[in-house]
Amino acid sequence: MLLASRYGTISSVGAAEIKALVSDGVKAYSTTDGTNWTSVSFTTTENQPTGGWINDDLILFAGNSTDEGRLSTDGGASYADTNIFTVTTVAGQADIGHDGTSTLAVSSSWTPFYNNWTLRYSTDNGSSWSTDDPNSTGTNNLCWRILYDGSQWVLAGSNGAGNRVQSKTTLGTGSWTGYTTPFANVNGFDYDGTTYIFGVNGSSVYTTTDLTTYTARSVGATVGLVAHGNGVWVAVGYNGTGIYRSTNSGVSWSLAYTAATGIRRMKWSPSLGLFIATSSSGNVFTSSDGSSWSTVNVGSASTLWGIATR
Repeated sequence: MLLASRYGTISSVGAAEIKALVSDGVKAYSTTDGTNWTSVSFTTTENQPTGGWINDDLILFAGNSTDEGRLSTDGGASYADTNIFTVTTVAGQADIGHDGTSTLAVSSSWTPFYNNWTLRYSTDNGSSWSTDDPNSTGTNNLCWRILYDGSQWVLAGSNGAGNRVQSKTTLGTGSWTGYTTPFANVNGFDYDGTTYIFGVNGSSVYTTTDLTTYTARSVGATVGLVAHGNGVWVAVGYNGTGIYRSTNSGVSWSLAYTAATGIRRMKWSPSLGLFIATSSSGNVFTSSDGSSWSTVNVGSASTLWGIATR
């Protein structure tokens, strides 16, 4: 999974500032315009780097292997292996969040059998990590997504018989708050400053403004990913096929694009004004409005996983 931190000049592309990165686990691919991409190889392969965040000259990818991370402290010019989690094997699809100031958080699940949600956080830009595991109950637990909404951390996923959505104001202090939800599993979610939208199993997404009261909104497909930008919400079918679009905070949806397949992750880049989606084909799909999409070859022939944007 992928993460990047601290705004600034990125040396791997000279004086130009990186706006987005994606990774196939072998290389990190960066862009300053959404069209042209530059690659830097990892020292060792990272298994399924599935999420990301970009800030300055520090870049971190977190994924599904025993060392779980690739860290760059020189703006993406080089990467070193780094150990984020203390367990032997991390499984599931890890994600990375940032509170906009100093705290990074990486969430995932760990084996055996995906039994526990696990979370590590850092207050020194990834140099050291502490533990603040959420509550998890039963088996087959996957922590899919974590974000900071401006006042609290929110994470969600599948959690056996436990709470699929949980929140906490400050990592490392107090207990996680769990919420009762009308859905069993969360495949992905996002927040636009007012509304959270959760993609779940079934033909609807669920919207909420307070994590307590949820409303089902018909999409017509099981949604695996959701993202928002520039007043537009987009949702991706669970199998990575079909992009749906909403302009009224998820109340109604329309099928916007069907040519994109095998989508793995999607994020909005404010600096580029683009949605960027990674795929199993090694291409990225980009769109400024969620309606018209372009296919861009970044130079990879392998599955692209996580995205870091700013």
